[in-house]
Amino acid sequence: MSLTPGARLGPYEIVSAIGAGGMGEVYRARDTRLNRDVAIKILPELFAADADRVARFQREAQVLASLNHPHIASIYGVEGGALVLELVEGPTLADRIAQGPVPVGEALFIARQIAEALEAAHEHGIIHRDLKPANIKLTHDGTVKVLDFGLAKATQASDSGLLVPSLANSPTITSPAMATHAGIILGTAAYMSPEQAKGRPADKRSDVWGFGCVLFEMLTAKRAFEGEDLTDTIAAVVRGEPAWNAFPADVPPQVRALLVGCLEKDRKTRIGDIAVARFLLEQGPAVPGARGAPVADTRPARRTWLTWGSAAVAIASLLAALMMWLRSEPAPAVTTPVRLTADIGADASMDGTVGASSILSPDGTVLAFAAEKTPGESSLYVRRLDQLQATTLNGTEGAQSPFFSPDGKWIGFFAQGKLKKVAVTGGAAITLCDAPGGRGGSWSEDGSIIFTPNGQSGTGLHRVSAEGGAPEKLSEIADGEASQRWPQVLPGGKAVIFTSPPVLGNYANSAIVLQPLPTGPRKILVKGGAYARYVPSGHLVYVRASSLFAAPFDLERFEVTGPAVPVLEGVSTGLQSGGAQ
Repeated sequence: MSLTPGARLGPYEIVSAIGAGGMGEVYRARDTRLNRDVAIKILPELFAADADRVARFQREAQVLASLNHPHIASIYGVEGGALVLELVEGPTLADRIAQGPVPVGEALFIARQIAEALEAAHEHGIIHRDLKPANIKLTHDGTVKVLDFGLAKATQASDSGLLVPSLANSPTITSPAMATHAGIILGTAAYMSPEQAKGRPADKRSDVWGFGCVLFEMLTAKRAFEGEDLTDTIAAVVRGEPAWNAFPADVPPQVRALLVGCLEKDRKTRIGDIAVARFLLEQGPAVPGARGAPVADTRPARRTWLTWGSAAVAIASLLAALMMWLRSEPAPAVTTPVRLTADIGADASMDGTVGASSILSPDGTVLAFAAEKTPGESSLYVRRLDQLQATTLNGTEGAQSPFFSPDGKWIGFFAQGKLKKVAVTGGAAITLCDAPGGRGGSWSEDGSIIFTPNGQSGTGLHRVSAEGGAPEKLSEIADGEASQRWPQVLPGGKAVIFTSPPVLGNYANSAIVLQPLPTGPRKILVKGGAYARYVPSGHLVYVRASSLFAAPFDLERFEVTGPAVPVLEGVSTGLQSGGAQ
């Protein structure tokens, strides 16, 4: 239902069209009873034609009408299937961002007002679910108004089985099929939380995510998550990371840290309450140059903590931990942990009885793994992390223990008694040399592969060209050493580390050994560990008794420089091979 100027909707006379969005068209109208201008939002015909949905929406409108907050645009009621809203003059935050990044002071001033609005709504049990710059207005006196509270919820299936927006649900997309539905816009997908993207219920932590997306975009003039189409955008939300290096140099470390906490993909580890974000923003420095901003925050500390007297204990504990972290000096550079739920994207199961059956490419974008669709018939699969499904690499039957080339274009693996390689993009698998029962390989930057050809006692490391040929023995077995396996060439190619068990099958007493390249005296780095790997954080990680340990490691001196600490329990290990997942 579209309206023209002069049309009447109950006591409201339409003045002009304002715009259109995913949930309908918006008009300026005159309330002839109260002699004031309002905004009329015409809901999609699907809604207006359903009396039950209109009644349900009327009840929700009454709840929203109970919100009386300076930073929330009021809802006055429902009239003939249309929403009657407060008319807020001024540009949207999206209009402001289109002009370029918002200066830090102004951005934080706006962010505090948004956080206050969200906090007030959450206290009334109301969740926005569709927070984005287009739903935030900037009035001419500097006041922020958040629009469409409670109007945006998830989608649901209609009786016909089609996904459609409902009055109790929102334009937030939960299926790629929604991309073709009238009124659904890509812009909404860029701000949805990972749980919404997966079709799960939204809660107040979803609003925390949306707040993080909005603040990130204000500071950078770039969306935190976007793609060329709907599928790419949802993939970025679920598996991608924002461009953390896009911030201007004057963004304070505590603001960067706040954004990291807001944009945690696992909502269990995300900042759990927008009150935490609001509090941290209020503790920051005065906002220079922002309209309406105070010159300094002179409120007594007692008032702040009295406000928190009614907060949940969990939130207070989180706040204390955050403040201790953020106030530590010197402020560390922000690093972003990546937590990946790696559904392999294939109807197959991985075999972890030998070495690592799954690995990430050097740039972290591709998962390669050996898996079996039927017992005893494994193959290599690759799955880009921005895609949902894995692809089988033909010619890799029987594959075990894959490893990447340094440029990420090739995968080495063991199969059918051979050491082989195959391109990540597919093609023929190429045999490099014999390897009757490989126990690990590592592709060096000099174009050679260091590997263990079999799991028999007395087998040392060998080396072969990545183009194939006759392998050469790299190191001899030492006294008290049964095998040398699971090698990794260290960055720079000046040394290789490997696992050295005293007896096959007794990996609790294995040693992690370093062998300089091309020659030199070997060095024991760790006693009582297996399957060691150097990681770019400057640590040596290894497995002991199904736990992952990490020890600081000096890559220049080839020395462990501090005590090892356990970082993860329950790591799957190969009891007969000394490998680990």
